[in-house]
Amino acid sequence: MAISENFFDLSAPVIYFPVRHHSPACAYHLKKAVGMYSPDCILIEGPSDCDHLIPYLADGGTVPPVCIYSSYDDKGGNVSEDREKYRAYYPFLPCSPEYIAIKTAAERKIPAHFIDMPYALLLTMFGQTEKGNGYDESAEYYRLAAERARCRCFSELWERGFELRRGCDTEEFAEKVYTLGVHMRELSHPDGRNDCREAYMRERIAAFSKEHKRILVVTGAYHTVGLMGETKKVKYGKYSKTDSASYLMPYSFAETDSRSGYGAGIPFPAFYSAAYRKIEKGSASPYLETAEEYIVSTARYARKKQPVSLPDETEAMYMANSLAALRGVPEPGAFELIDGVRSAFVKGDITASAAFELDFLLRRMTGMGAGEVNLPDDGTGSIIPPCVADFRALCKKYRLSTGTAVRQSTVLDIVKNPAHYEKSCFFHRMEYLGTDFCKRESGPDYARNADSALIREKWSYRYGTSVDTVLTDLSVYGGSIETVTLSLLKKELKDIHTAEKAGVFLLDLFSAGFSDRFGSLPEINDAVRDDLEFTSQCVFMAKANRLIMLQKNIRGKEPDSIRELMKISFGTALCRIPFVRSAAGEQADRVCTGLRLMYSLTGEYKDILSRDGLMAEVQAAVSDSRSSPSVYGVCLALCGRAGLMTEDEYGERVSAYMMSAEGQDAADFIGGVISAGRDIIFTGKTVLESIDGALRRMDSERFTEVLPRLRRAFTAFLPAETARISRKLADMSGMSDSTLTGSDVFSADEIHRASLLDRKAAETLRRYGLYAPEGGKT
Repeated sequence: MAISENFFDLSAPVIYFPVRHHSPACAYHLKKAVGMYSPDCILIEGPSDCDHLIPYLADGGTVPPVCIYSSYDDKGGNVSEDREKYRAYYPFLPCSPEYIAIKTAAERKIPAHFIDMPYALLLTMFGQTEKGNGYDESAEYYRLAAERARCRCFSELWERGFELRRGCDTEEFAEKVYTLGVHMRELSHPDGRNDCREAYMRERIAAFSKEHKRILVVTGAYHTVGLMGETKKVKYGKYSKTDSASYLMPYSFAETDSRSGYGAGIPFPAFYSAAYRKIEKGSASPYLETAEEYIVSTARYARKKQPVSLPDETEAMYMANSLAALRGVPEPGAFELIDGVRSAFVKGDITASAAFELDFLLRRMTGMGAGEVNLPDDGTGSIIPPCVADFRALCKKYRLSTGTAVRQSTVLDIVKNPAHYEKSCFFHRMEYLGTDFCKRESGPDYARNADSALIREKWSYRYGTSVDTVLTDLSVYGGSIETVTLSLLKKELKDIHTAEKAGVFLLDLFSAGFSDRFGSLPEINDAVRDDLEFTSQCVFMAKANRLIMLQKNIRGKEPDSIRELMKISFGTALCRIPFVRSAAGEQADRVCTGLRLMYSLTGEYKDILSRDGLMAEVQAAVSDSRSSPSVYGVCLALCGRAGLMTEDEYGERVSAYMMSAEGQDAADFIGGVISAGRDIIFTGKTVLESIDGALRRMDSERFTEVLPRLRRAFTAFLPAETARISRKLADMSGMSDSTLTGSDVFSADEIHRASLLDRKAAETLRRYGLYAPEGGKT
């Protein structure tokens, strides 16, 4: 395929300018081409349904990188039976030829239009596939071309052949890029998607040709060749325009880096953007100046970890310049810069060292910043999604300042103040959406049993452009913060298959302010009904009880749907008790906790939970010789609390077990008894004598083994109760209770001397590196 004879004919009514996306050299020559041709309209490769965003892209307050965000909600199943929500991004860098075309058109006060197929139309016709761009560096042609030129990749080949040789004639440069496009098409497989896009663009160009006499068309080189060929008739699909949307949003340099997976991108976008800014200012050596800046900043960073001298910086620059001369280019580019820093800054074996200098350089060349979008003041919200507008309205409603970068804080009394609860729901939603707008510094997390005793929440918040970016990305899920959050929460329902997860989910719903949704979630009902795990059901009941209490305290009502679920959960757990009687270890602890909870709930919800049914299972566990010691102890204590045996019978049963039990079994049993019915300890000497006798029969090794378990069991007692037990034990042993409950008395002089000794010991340990203050490291 040869170059078309009328290619770049400045007298033609339409000329085509081929580019590589985000190329500074292409942007530079495109701007010159506009001056040479003086078009009265510029047509650009980009989604045609996004024309309304062009004025905002051209606005001086918009700072790239930014991107057009297009979404499509496949409600009708036009793309797939899954009816998914789809989205795509069309980025613009400061050095993107498409962006420069838009800016130049605005400066010359001529119209600019996008001519490519809308994203939604592409989806309905071809499904979710990567956007074709013709610059896939893994393709055989690019691999072989780079290998023949002795370059590491096609991007290095492009830099040497185009970026660093932009000083040639504009027509010559355009022909070189066009020739590249010719070779790309010759070595590419037929692509119906690209054929369709090019047919669509040709139709758009023909339509605009009826309105304008001189048109400049800016597209990727791959498509330029196709656009100058013969027109093919294409039958386009249909899509619902009401289900598609397009907005302008800030974007990051990192997301436009080709190494991050963006096929149409370039590597090191921040580096090339910095060089392009110097090109626009008329610098004779923009890449050389940019390389110098990066070397200086890398050296400044490296000095924090190791010595980097001025001669090292000079050597890095000398190496970059020398490599440029050796490779036949007029100034060092990105790859010469990297090689220069590697040779001068990295000490020792680069494969054995962390090479943090290179890591920093590469991150800086990629870019760690993001762009800004200048939003309209007309209140139309024409370039931002409704959920972003809703976020701003809610910030205004709750008096949350978004005009400062300083992190602010607020304290919310979510139980007593309904307005505070509503504000808390907004914060919870923003935190769940991952916007980085707010962070809960303290307060209860009911779903995960963290700080549940607290009634106040402390939040810190700060607005940044990243908030708009995240919300725009999520706008496909709804037009408000509420609907977006609820849509994402509902997506989680497919992964909820246990009662425990269902309980966590319901409390998360409550925290996010969706209490009214409890009765309309069949997935939750199914998870509770189908789960046959005893401890999972007990966790659900605990969380459901918490939820009912919160609803009663904050909203003044109990949700009937949750009470019904608790009834179902209780019934399932009741049926599973015979299968968990013999549980051991940590599982036994969870079973004991569940049994105590069920007993407590039967007193709280007498109208829906049967204590008689529970106690029948508990009595069966007491009569079952296979019941584990801790489960037997809990069940025995519950029988005593329910009045199913007298205090004497209860004491005799406890004493009998303790007299016959050995070692760990005795410790587990008494732990179960104390956790569910510690009052028996104070009713008489019998139980304490039994415990004392069991402990006396243990040798020192066995006693050491069970001691942690016994200590844990006795932590259930209050200090006053511990003192009562101590007095009983002292009376049993014939000694004074002060021996067990009192403390040694020291004079002021003894305390002073001990303090001096402690200080001296600390100084000695510190001198030998064996001691560090609290928070430090030894």
